[in-house]
Amino acid sequence: MKHNHAWKATEVAGISSALLKWYDTQRRCLPWRGDSTPYLVRVNERDTDYCAPNVVTPYGTWVSEIMCQQTRVDTVVAYYTKWMDTFPTVQSLAAADPDQVNAVWAGLGYYRRARMLHQGAQFVMDKFNGNMPHDIETLKTIPGIGPYTAGAIASVAFNQAEPLVDGNVIRVISRLRAIGGDPNHKPLIKFCWWGRLFSLLNRLSAHPVALGRFRESGKRLIDPSRPGDFNQALMELGATVCSIQTPACATCPVQSFCHAYAQFKEDGSTSPNNAPLQVECAVCDLTRLEEWGVDAPAAVTKFPLKTRKKAPRSEVISVAVVYRQPGDTMESRQYLMAKRSDRGLLAGQWEFLTSKVSSPSTMPSWQDGSCDSIP
Repeated sequence: MKHNHAWKATEVAGISSALLKWYDTQRRCLPWRGDSTPYLVRVNERDTDYCAPNVVTPYGTWVSEIMCQQTRVDTVVAYYTKWMDTFPTVQSLAAADPDQVNAVWAGLGYYRRARMLHQGAQFVMDKFNGNMPHDIETLKTIPGIGPYTAGAIASVAFNQAEPLVDGNVIRVISRLRAIGGDPNHKPLIKFCWWGRLFSLLNRLSAHPVALGRFRESGKRLIDPSRPGDFNQALMELGATVCSIQTPACATCPVQSFCHAYAQFKEDGSTSPNNAPLQVECAVCDLTRLEEWGVDAPAAVTKFPLKTRKKAPRSEVISVAVVYRQPGDTMESRQYLMAKRSDRGLLAGQWEFLTSKVSSPSTMPSWQDGSCDSIP
């Protein structure tokens, strides 16, 4: 028997309606959503007539999406406001010095993101006269913008019906459809991009008959003017409710549509190996399901499968701190620094002289504070 993860039209309508209704009251207030301070509080914690007062430019959306990659939202807020105060436009960022860009980014990590933002801004100025393109294919020609970021800019900034998939969205969809696949499993990623709720919504919106069926059944289709909100709602759900370890299923707005939750409630002691996942399926990684063990209890957190992580690489680096001190005070010290390659880890950053130790076992045992002085 084949395992079918396909979306039903009635499910799509119900999920989109419930998700947007939840997002309107439960989303976090953030500067890149046009909100005013205080940030990180929920909309329903503010005045009843609250409406985001600020306009966010496509450039602002771009910056926020890059910063939020591999970094927690609550950490990004302060860096985003500082960045936008310093570089409020594409033009100002393109004209900035690389060292100034790195200085504003300092502390956020993954400095390649800052470098690519800078290069991207210069590309936009050179190729598009400072105007962000609207379509997803042209957006992807900008350095540092891939399918995810292009989808974010197109849907959030330009209200285009484009899919947007990140780790949070993969987790939400995996649980909604009870898909037993690794988040890095290509069939699962493909399903999330092309089997998305949003893809079906977009197709249905072009067919009056399908729309009529939705309206006749009392189901409200997603507002065509809110594709960005729909994408953000999916990500927000994954970040705040459908978390990795402790999902708040009791407060989830789409709980009634969740296949993983339904399996858990049907028999909380049933192993996923005994559940309907043991079937022919092009999306689930059935070979990995055996790792869960026959006696493992069923739980929503079984979906998706845990990512197999590579063992961390261990390296020993020798560091030489070379300086001269022309004056009598520490402030007069001048250090010899080297700039890292423009590619790879910490690209373009300054550091003390370093060398990788090929045979750590032959390293001498240095005492703390030991050094050699050159007259």
